[in-house]
Amino acid sequence: MSNPDDGVTTYQNLLLYRAPDAAGVAGAFALIATVAIDSSDEYTAYTDTGGEDTSWYQWKWQNTAATLTSNASPAIQAGDSVVRQWLKGDIGDADVTNAMWDRWTKQTLVDLYNRGIWKPVRATVTATKNADGTFVERYGVAGAIRDIIDVEQVTPDAYLGHVNWLRSGEWTRDGRQVRLIGATDTVKYVVHGKAQYASIGELTDDYFMLAYRMIRLRLLEYRLSQRSNFYRWTVMDKVSDIGPNDLRAMIQDARGEIAEDIKNLALPEPMIPFSFSGRS
Repeated sequence: MSNPDDGVTTYQNLLLYRAPDAAGVAGAFALIATVAIDSSDEYTAYTDTGGEDTSWYQWKWQNTAATLTSNASPAIQAGDSVVRQWLKGDIGDADVTNAMWDRWTKQTLVDLYNRGIWKPVRATVTATKNADGTFVERYGVAGAIRDIIDVEQVTPDAYLGHVNWLRSGEWTRDGRQVRLIGATDTVKYVVHGKAQYASIGELTDDYFMLAYRMIRLRLLEYRLSQRSNFYRWTVMDKVSDIGPNDLRAMIQDARGEIAEDIKNLALPEPMIPFSFSGRS
């Protein structure tokens, strides 16, 4: 079978398989869904409503004609992630629980957003009228949108052709809503915004490795905290134990590496475009 990452083969579908847990390993896998790959996004999401907390999953890539199918991915249990598996394999600290890895992962996703690693999102709004015939001004936006960048007017058909950008003052953000001044139903409105990555699985390769380093940094800071609380003196092994100064040096190196990655990968704050009227 062909490798889906060979840069030659094109796949259009994901085949998703689920297996019950069998004493800590995956049981027999069964196909649960065939999902069209979302070529407009960096990842394709699927929610399995029939699984359990202990279910196992794997997937394959397949072309539309079902004549070419990739090898199966490694099995992964619900709630697990590749980055957690890597960290546990590379570091091998048995006293660090899955709950700790997961907490550090969630903290890292928030930190990524705050440091300029975000994904662009958009939501379409159709203006509606009040009972008195006036247009409603305030509309809720998709929950994923953390910051609104700008609002675009588009044609009201399925093609959503560009009309113009709204000028400053023609729209404002009002809490979890966008306020459209002078709204009309002759166009639709596309709200462009910034969203936080919701899971490690959404990250592209460069961002994935940055998240890996940031989670590892949290482990080093945790170890230093332990040493600062005299944990070192109760468990220290004179042959293999790492002292506070060693940890501080490792933390400094890790922070420098992360800062360099952020400088290279962070998205610039988008400028609100100038408004212009008519089609372009």
